[in-house]
Amino acid sequence: MLFADKSTKIAQYIQKKNSAKLVLLLKDSKPEIRMQAIKALGSVGDDKAINALITLLADPDKNVRLEAIKSMGSTGNQTVRSHLQHLIQIEPDETLKQAIRDAIAKIPNKDYAQVKTIV
Repeated sequence: MLFADKSTKIAQYIQKKNSAKLVLLLKDSKPEIRMQAIKALGSVGDDKAINALITLLADPDKNVRLEAIKSMGSTGNQTVRSHLQHLIQIEPDETLKQAIRDAIAKIPNKDYAQVKTIV
Protein backbone atom coordinates (compact mmCIF):
# COMPACT_ATOMS: atom_id res chain seq x y z
CA MET A 1 0.00 0.00 0.00
CA LEU A 2 1.38 3.38 -0.97
CA PHE A 3 1.82 6.29 1.45
CA ALA A 4 -1.07 8.26 -0.07
CA ASP A 5 -3.29 5.18 0.14
CA LYS A 6 -2.55 4.81 3.86
CA SER A 7 -3.17 8.50 4.44
CA THR A 8 -6.53 8.16 2.71
CA LYS A 9 -7.30 5.09 4.81
CA ILE A 10 -6.43 6.99 7.99
CA ALA A 11 -8.91 9.72 7.05
CA GLN A 12 -11.56 7.04 6.47
CA TYR A 13 -10.77 5.37 9.79
CA ILE A 14 -11.21 8.71 11.58
CA GLN A 15 -14.55 9.25 9.88
CA LYS A 16 -15.69 5.74 10.81
CA LYS A 17 -14.19 6.04 14.33
CA ASN A 18 -12.25 2.83 13.64
CA SER A 19 -9.57 2.97 16.30
CA ALA A 20 -8.74 -0.75 15.90
CA LYS A 21 -7.42 -0.15 12.37
CA LEU A 22 -5.55 2.97 13.50
CA VAL A 23 -3.85 1.02 16.30
CA LEU A 24 -2.55 -1.44 13.70
CA LEU A 25 -0.92 1.45 11.83
CA LEU A 26 1.14 2.33 14.92
CA LYS A 27 3.45 -0.50 13.83
CA ASP A 28 3.83 0.74 10.24
CA SER A 29 7.37 0.88 8.87
CA LYS A 30 6.97 4.54 7.83
CA PRO A 31 7.31 7.08 10.66
CA GLU A 32 4.95 9.50 8.84
CA ILE A 33 2.17 6.93 8.88
CA ARG A 34 2.75 6.17 12.56
CA MET A 35 2.54 9.89 13.39
CA GLN A 36 -0.65 10.27 11.35
CA ALA A 37 -2.14 7.28 13.17
CA ILE A 38 -1.25 8.82 16.55
CA LYS A 39 -2.94 12.10 15.59
CA ALA A 40 -5.95 10.19 14.30
CA LEU A 41 -6.31 8.28 17.56
CA GLY A 42 -6.66 11.61 19.35
CA SER A 43 -9.47 12.53 16.96
CA VAL A 44 -11.30 9.25 17.54
CA GLY A 45 -10.81 9.37 21.31
CA ASP A 46 -12.58 6.13 22.23
CA ASP A 47 -11.30 3.75 24.92
CA LYS A 48 -9.18 1.72 22.48
CA ALA A 49 -7.60 4.90 21.10
CA ILE A 50 -6.92 6.29 24.58
CA ASN A 51 -5.36 3.02 25.76
CA ALA A 52 -3.06 3.00 22.72
CA LEU A 53 -2.04 6.62 23.35
CA ILE A 54 -1.34 5.89 27.03
CA THR A 55 0.90 2.99 25.99
CA LEU A 56 2.83 5.32 23.67
CA LEU A 57 3.80 7.53 26.61
CA ALA A 58 6.50 4.94 27.39
CA ASP A 59 7.86 4.82 23.83
CA PRO A 60 11.63 5.36 23.62
CA ASP A 61 11.17 7.83 20.73
CA LYS A 62 10.63 11.35 22.09
CA ASN A 63 8.74 12.38 18.94
CA VAL A 64 6.27 9.53 19.40
CA ARG A 65 5.73 10.52 23.03
CA LEU A 66 5.30 14.17 22.03
CA GLU A 67 2.69 13.34 19.39
CA ALA A 68 0.87 11.00 21.79
CA ILE A 69 0.72 13.77 24.41
CA LYS A 70 -0.69 16.24 21.89
CA SER A 71 -3.26 13.71 20.72
CA MET A 72 -4.29 12.94 24.27
CA GLY A 73 -5.16 16.58 24.76
CA SER A 74 -7.45 16.38 21.75
CA THR A 75 -9.56 13.63 23.33
CA GLY A 76 -11.07 15.82 26.06
CA ASN A 77 -11.11 12.72 28.26
CA GLN A 78 -10.81 13.01 32.05
CA THR A 79 -8.87 9.73 32.35
CA VAL A 80 -6.32 11.19 29.96
CA ARG A 81 -6.10 14.29 32.16
CA SER A 82 -5.18 12.08 35.14
CA HIS A 83 -2.46 10.27 33.18
CA LEU A 84 -1.00 13.55 31.97
CA GLN A 85 -1.07 15.06 35.47
CA HIS A 86 0.92 12.08 36.72
CA LEU A 87 3.30 12.16 33.75
CA ILE A 88 4.21 15.81 34.21
CA GLN A 89 5.53 15.00 37.69
CA ILE A 90 7.98 12.37 36.40
CA GLU A 91 8.88 13.65 32.91
CA PRO A 92 12.38 15.18 32.91
CA ASP A 93 12.25 16.69 29.40
CA GLU A 94 11.09 20.32 29.43
CA THR A 95 9.74 20.21 25.86
CA LEU A 96 7.53 17.27 26.78
CA LYS A 97 6.49 18.94 30.03
CA GLN A 98 5.29 21.98 28.08
CA ALA A 99 3.38 19.71 25.68
CA ILE A 100 1.77 18.03 28.69
CA ARG A 101 0.75 21.42 30.10
CA ASP A 102 -0.74 22.38 26.74
CA ALA A 103 -2.60 19.05 26.45
CA ILE A 104 -4.02 19.34 29.98
CA ALA A 105 -5.20 22.87 29.19
CA LYS A 106 -7.20 21.53 26.24
CA ILE A 107 -9.13 19.09 28.43
CA PRO A 108 -12.13 20.65 30.15
CA ASN A 109 -11.87 20.47 33.92
CA LYS A 110 -14.92 18.43 34.89
CA ASP A 111 -14.89 19.66 38.48
CA TYR A 112 -14.75 23.30 37.36
CA ALA A 113 -17.58 22.73 34.86
CA GLN A 114 -19.76 21.20 37.58
CA VAL A 115 -19.09 24.10 39.99
CA LYS A 116 -19.78 26.60 37.20
CA THR A 117 -23.21 25.08 36.48
CA ILE A 118 -24.14 25.06 40.18
CA VAL A 119 -23.22 28.71 40.78
